[in-house]
Amino acid sequence: MKKGIIITLLGGTFWGISGTMGQFLFQTYHLNTMWLTTLRMIFAGIILLSVCFIKDTKKTLSIWNNKNDVFQLILFALLGLMFCQYSYMTASIIQTVQPQLYYNT
Repeated sequence: MKKGIIITLLGGTFWGISGTMGQFLFQTYHLNTMWLTTLRMIFAGIILLSVCFIKDTKKTLSIWNNKNDVFQLILFALLGLMFCQYSYMTASIIQTVQPQLYYNT
């Protein structure tokens, strides 16, 4: 139970830091939302797959045995995760720009 609490607290902390860092990058370096989202997803995928390979290589590779599973995985990655992350980063930009729009009118 202690491990679950620690993992939950770390997840919430990293999620909060993620939005703050994204906002900093958008304001300071004027990055493209799609670029940052893609970069975040690639690194997250590499980290998660590395952990899965270390824990159980056979189970990690078993997804490629069934074509229907592969199709669903790719569909979820593109339409589910990518859209969710893109929306999150776009909301971070809007949150940053909104006070400027309000006070400039």
